[in-house]
Amino acid sequence: MKKYNLTICVIALFAIGFTASDEEQKESPSSSKNETTEVVNNSTASIEEETVEEKAVPTSPKAVSQIKDINELRQAINNTVWTHITRGDAWLRYEFVGNTVKQYGALPQSGKWRYDGESQFELSEKRSESDGKRYFEATFMPKTESLAMFELPVTFNFRDYHLYLNGQDMGGFIMADYEWD
Repeated sequence: MKKYNLTICVIALFAIGFTASDEEQKESPSSSKNETTEVVNNSTASIEEETVEEKAVPTSPKAVSQIKDINELRQAINNTVWTHITRGDAWLRYEFVGNTVKQYGALPQSGKWRYDGESQFELSEKRSESDGKRYFEATFMPKTESLAMFELPVTFNFRDYHLYLNGQDMGGFIMADYEWD
């Protein structure tokens, strides 16, 4: 049963990663209303244009990858929402606010997000074992029902925007919220 639930979570996380990349938008502090920006669509690896309206956050994954230090990353991810919804029975959503990560889960057919609680997260800087490139990650205890049963910390990697549970890749996320029609 645990393997089945873990598999579902992995699939769900992959789905969120692909969906979020479709809706991702890049905005700089000096951007103005109706400025056009390029956004990478991870599911098709193509570039499309979106109109960006002036608002307080978010930063695109591309911009997150160009962060210089942990303090800059903390500012860039504050008030951002990351979701995984493209595949699987359980969808996940994480909202980084201050020093906490609010965690939500959903069954696609329910039509709404279930608030599962929040955890403190810790940011750290790492280097890839395969290519030596520097990246950042956030580590926290899962509260989302489908992951909390494992009682292991999860790692959100800001290199590939994937969630890892005990070293196992749980799938990719996109920086966007999902609302049912």
